[in-house]
Parts: sequence; C-alpha cells; structure tokens
Amino acid sequence: MAKRKRHRRVNLIANAPILRKGGEHTVSRSGERSREKQKVRKLMNSIKAGLSGLDAIGQLFDSITPATTG
Repeated sequence: MAKRKRHRRVNLIANAPILRKGGEHTVSRSGERSREKQKVRKLMNSIKAGLSGLDAIGQLFDSITPATTG
C-alpha cells in the first residue's frame, strides 16, 4: 500500500517573490554622495574671509574626514 501524501499548509504570502526584495533600510549611494556635496557647499560658504588658500583647504579636510578616536 502506497503512503499517502499529507497536505501541508503553506503561507503563500510569506513566500511571495516580491517580499524577497526587502532588506536593510539604508541611505542609497546617491543619497550619501549628495549629502557629502551639501556638507562641502556649507563649509565653503562658512570659510572666513581672512583665511589663505591652504588654511581653507586644511579646514575643509579636517571637517570632512571622520575623526579617529584611539
């Protein structure tokens, strides 16, 4: 006598292909780039009139690079 197959209940919504596209909610690369550009523009507008070119570049570099804590 052959074994009978049991009917298994499957949640079809949980297996929907459209739900596999999900993932971590993060900012896109283009969003990160535009945010960096906004920071640079803001810094360029805040540079004081008395700074020389190298001082201004140093100030920009210090504010853009992340501070490392040791």
